[in-house]
Amino acid sequence: MMMATERSDLSTRMSAENYRLMREIAVKLFKEHKVEISDAIKTPFPLLEMLHDRGLITNEKYKESRKSCENLSPVPKVVYDVLNELEEKCHLSLLEILFSKVIMKNYPGLNGICKGFRDGAIQQSIKLTTTHLE
Repeated sequence: MMMATERSDLSTRMSAENYRLMREIAVKLFKEHKVEISDAIKTPFPLLEMLHDRGLITNEKYKESRKSCENLSPVPKVVYDVLNELEEKCHLSLLEILFSKVIMKNYPGLNGICKGFRDGAIQQSIKLTTTHLE
């Protein structure tokens, strides 16, 4: 018979393992869809502002990106560069912003990507879970 502390330890380990798996899936899917995400972003506002306001990009990166847009660099290219830099730093918080209501409303092209991302995450998590159970 398991004691309460053993049960809570198992619960904590499972939560940590689930979080690790979620993060692994998110990173993989983000890398696979980075071009499509960037292409769906047609204007720098409000994405760059949200990334800046939430501390995901520095003042320097924010100003550099805004200047690139003002100098007529294609917005999707600027966004791709920003996402590429963020790829290794923060995954789940970046995805929360990308698929937030405000961002989805301003960039309707992300709706299909978000649905595909969710479907892919579900499929990948099922594969990873069954692999870990074997």
